[in-house]
Amino acid sequence: MKSNHEHFLFFMFIQLIFTVNLESAKSPDVKIYSTSPIGPYKLVFKQTYSANPAKNYKLKYNFYFSHKDNKTTLFGNTTMHVPFDDTLFLEVKIAMKDAYGSWKENSLMHKWQNACSTLKQFAGNIWTASLYGLGINHTNCPLPTGFYIAPGIDILQY
Repeated sequence: MKSNHEHFLFFMFIQLIFTVNLESAKSPDVKIYSTSPIGPYKLVFKQTYSANPAKNYKLKYNFYFSHKDNKTTLFGNTTMHVPFDDTLFLEVKIAMKDAYGSWKENSLMHKWQNACSTLKQFAGNIWTASLYGLGINHTNCPLPTGFYIAPGIDILQY
């Protein structure tokens, strides 16, 4: 049985896909600035981090953002000692900044079974491009074990 820590490893990856999907639904000529808990939202990516990089997890990532030329690009690497498949769970925990500038942790929390299939369905049209941008040249579930170097993905291009 997998521990909750192992399932939590792809939290930031899932959050990235979730927020990119929200951003892609927005028209490019519409400026959205809202603190409403039900949206719409303006997405700003500032940083990403691992749950606990000192632990020896079976799924690890080391991502960072580059902000150049009005683009936000995600770079880094992923190490998967086990396949990313449907035996895993996806758990999303998202923080929201309130009108006073304070972060409210766990504003949105959700957990799904069948991690790979659920993520693929949720990502929709951006699944293939996202995986290639993360250095994973395999687009069917399960995603195989290995060390993947992300050549870069412009997270707001969709």
